[in-house]
Amino acid sequence: IRLLVVVIAIGLFQSGVMIVRHIEVRDPTVMIITKTVLLVASLVLLYRLSKGSGWARILLVIILILAIPLIILPTLQAFSVYPFFAALELVQVLLYLAALVLLFRADASAWFSENH
Repeated sequence: IRLLVVVIAIGLFQSGVMIVRHIEVRDPTVMIITKTVLLVASLVLLYRLSKGSGWARILLVIILILAIPLIILPTLQAFSVYPFFAALELVQVLLYLAALVLLFRADASAWFSENH
């Protein structure tokens, strides 16, 4: 769960920089609202994970499966323009994957089973 907190922190940093970087181009209101909703949903999911909700684990897998295709191409393209942020995005995805692997290990599965 701590790795997922790091993933969220990296995402918050990236969101803040993205909003500042695009503020002259367009109104950031929609982006801010979207990022806030995603942050709240992530925090609720983390809370449910910490309470042993198995459905939260499954939902994280579904989110990753849906997000990977949406992340890969833009991240690869961003390396030529914003290499630091593209690398940060890649680190974020790798940490997310590591957290998911840890959440499905035998000891974690036993913990979720007894807390369900």
